[in-house]
Amino acid sequence: MKRALLLATALLLACPQRTDRPPRTGGDSIGAASMAADGTITMTLRAEDGRGSIGDAQFVYAPSHPRYEQIRRHLPTLQPGGSVQVPP
Repeated sequence: MKRALLLATALLLACPQRTDRPPRTGGDSIGAASMAADGTITMTLRAEDGRGSIGDAQFVYAPSHPRYEQIRRHLPTLQPGGSVQVPP
């Protein structure tokens, strides 16, 4: 599982911007996030390399996770029981 997570993270970080479409703007999304009643955040993200390769990854952040507050700051409108689009 950890190896798959590392591979998915590498794919998301390494995919270059597609050149056959305009650059992303502030309103674009790279996926969706939801928050459970206990505050756990689940993000489902997608990366594309512009040549047909697509990578999907799901990340789960419990309130005890070291990066939890960083994710909360990136998704300020996310509330328990709700979902939001994830900006780049």
